Amino acid sequence: MVACWFIASLSAIAADPSFKSTIHTGHYEKKSSGLSGDNSYLVFENFQAFEKVLGTTPSIGPRKSNPVTEGTFQNHDVVVVIKRGKAVAIFTEVSATVDNSVLTLSFKADAGTPGTAIFASSLVVAVPKGLASRVRYLDGGREVSK
Repeated sequence: MVACWFIASLSAIAADPSFKSTIHTGHYEKKSSGLSGDNSYLVFENFQAFEKVLGTTPSIGPRKSNPVTEGTFQNHDVVVVIKRGKAVAIFTEVSATVDNSVLTLSFKADAGTPGTAIFASSLVVAVPKGLASRVRYLDGGREVSK
C-alpha cells in the first residue's frame, strides 16, 4: 500500500468549549497491520496499539506533519478512519462532537481518480480521554460504523 496525505480541517467541535480535538497528519497504515477491507474504524487508547497499525512518515518539503506521539495518549484517545482503494481518499468537513457520552466523528471522504496502485488513506483525530464511552462514524452524514 502507498502512504498518502489527506486534506482536512477540524470544524466546530462541541458546545462544550473544553472539548478540544486535533487532526494528526503524517501517518500511513503498516502492511503488518492485519487489517483488510475497504474501510477500518478504530479507537486507540495507547501508543503501543496505535504503533502496531500506523506508522509515521517524514515531513515532505513544505508540508509539516503533526504525528501522534506517545505523549498524545496522556490526555487523549485517538480515533482513526482508514479508507482503502485504487484512489487516494480526501477527507473534508471533519468534525468531532460529544453528546451523552457518545463521540461522533463526522467527515466526508471523496476518492480521487482511480489508478493501479492500492492506497490506504487515514484520518487520525485525537479526542480528550474519558468524555465518551461509544463512537459513531458518519461519512457524508450517513452512519458507517459504531
